[in-house]
Amino acid sequence: MPTNDFLFEKEYIIRRVLRIHFRAQYICEKYRIEMDDLIQVGRIALWKASENFRPMEDGLSFDSYAHRIIRLKLLDYLSYLKRPIRQCDYSESINAEIVEGVEIVETIHSEINLEEQALDRFYFKEVSSGFNRQENNLFQQRIAGYTYKEIQSNLGIKGKSFKVLRENMVEKIKNHQRQLVI
Repeated sequence: MPTNDFLFEKEYIIRRVLRIHFRAQYICEKYRIEMDDLIQVGRIALWKASENFRPMEDGLSFDSYAHRIIRLKLLDYLSYLKRPIRQCDYSESINAEIVEGVEIVETIHSEINLEEQALDRFYFKEVSSGFNRQENNLFQQRIAGYTYKEIQSNLGIKGKSFKVLRENMVEKIKNHQRQLVI
């Protein structure tokens, strides 16, 4: 159990994390958060870090370990408040990448009448007619609900080449949408 003196002695770590990673003054002013709230979250994280720190297993100094834990707890706190600090998530649906609210993939499970289903099939065939083989596989797997990581392993494509393939596919969909509007 850490003592109060120890926690106050190590409080400079909290201020360092806020200064280096978060531009705390800017966040407090823009989102009307009190600096004391951020410091309190940092203190709780510092306390948890001091309880869970195992120097032999982690291979880090306490300051490095506490720095990492405090930064992660502050990120969690800010994401809980629905602020724009987000980390990349490959499981997002393709809808997030399409401009002007065009919904290609329905993520809500509801009753779909046969007319809408027939129109969707026609639209999918029309959109995917301009794709090459890999783009078509990517498109079909996204419709089936696979995550990007699963699709990468299925297609055997990793990293930047997968990102380029996905961006090309999305660009073709956007161009198709622009042609429909015109």
